[in-house]
Amino acid sequence: MELGVLDTAAAVACMADWLFGLLPEPTGVAHPTACVLSSDGAYRTLRIEPRTPKSLHDLFALHLQRARADVIVTTGAILRAEPEARYGLETSPWAKGLSAYRARLGKGTPLVAVLSRKELDAKHPAIHEPRIQVWGPRATPGVAHRPFDGRPSDAVQALRVEGLVVVEAGPTVTEGLHAADAVDALFLTTFEGEVDDVLLAGSAFDIEGLSTRLAPVAPPRRVAEPSGSWKFCAYRRR
Repeated sequence: MELGVLDTAAAVACMADWLFGLLPEPTGVAHPTACVLSSDGAYRTLRIEPRTPKSLHDLFALHLQRARADVIVTTGAILRAEPEARYGLETSPWAKGLSAYRARLGKGTPLVAVLSRKELDAKHPAIHEPRIQVWGPRATPGVAHRPFDGRPSDAVQALRVEGLVVVEAGPTVTEGLHAADAVDALFLTTFEGEVDDVLLAGSAFDIEGLSTRLAPVAPPRRVAEPSGSWKFCAYRRR
């Protein structure tokens, strides 16, 4: 199934079902991630940089989770690595359909929660999201601040009261979330080609522990893209 215009809620839902199967309810904590299964059996996160293999379907998968989210959790490290990062649906190639899909779910404007021990760059475009809050020991002028000096998993658990928390963070955060059994749904994109080790970050989660906590929603969906073969699979709490 090819990604087309996707300008209606129904078209977005159809693509989501084709890619992942029947989606879990938009509650709890969800972790979307793009990885490579390395030779040592670990799912290692793909770094975000120009040489990293790209997938349009993976981009849709990420934007789909943003459309479902009540809270999007990111980190100061990601904002520093991605100086143009934005989280609103208006930046998506499928903005119209995703916005309609979000409206059908009855969702309002999501909160962007940034976990950071450092002050953020006030010129970063993400600072201007309609709802943004920095969780950490240091405030950023002009940005709502939640004083926090604990573990990322504690912050994520506290944010669950807002609704669906979508975690867009690197392995230093996500591995701890999985270890703490704080993830209710995993949306895993796996690139099946060869990747230079310099394009790989740490292990996204413990694969052995994953199967005891989460079960696949449907068989994996493989998609051929110009960059190579990609596999998509959603998991939800058993």
